[in-house]
Amino acid sequence: MKKIIYSKYSNDRSEDYKIRTDIVVDENGKRYARKSPLTEKCKTHINAMYENYLGLTEEFCDTNIRMNRCEKDGDALEFEYVEGKTYEVYLDELLEKDDAESFIDAVRKYVDVLKSAAVEDFVMTDAFRKMFGDTPNFAGAKCLKISDVDMIFPNLVIHKNETTGEVEWEVLDYERSHSIPIRMDFVSFRAFHY
Repeated sequence: MKKIIYSKYSNDRSEDYKIRTDIVVDENGKRYARKSPLTEKCKTHINAMYENYLGLTEEFCDTNIRMNRCEKDGDALEFEYVEGKTYEVYLDELLEKDDAESFIDAVRKYVDVLKSAAVEDFVMTDAFRKMFGDTPNFAGAKCLKISDVDMIFPNLVIHKNETTGEVEWEVLDYERSHSIPIRMDFVSFRAFHY
């Protein structure tokens, strides 16, 4: 049986997005993060999060970006509890060392990985207009089938793949993912902005 050791309520959101996030520990001491709907309407959001996890895992399968493992547990989702240095901390360390060249290279590397996964042509949709308003058409822009607009540096934990030795980024949070075309440049800009 898993025991709750911490809970956070996001009950200031609209009915569609009210969730409770728990940190739970199993009998072996392994931790998990669990997100549960607080309203009936929020169950749709929880289910969409799981579908986005599956889709994003597929979208980034040929890159060094990994989604935090997620499993359904009744109406809730259970995530692997991940610890480690975030990409934000790594970038801050480069800035503290006045290593602007390495900082720029590290940001470019991340942007290049995002762009390598974005192979779909952007198409303006009503869902996009509803979310972002009327914008230029962005002809020639690339996107994913599913976009996580919250792939910001604090939401990426750095790991070294023990098999390949490659650096991988594990995405901790994909709650703000959308199954609509969103320019990959927007996702990159938002990561740098935050």
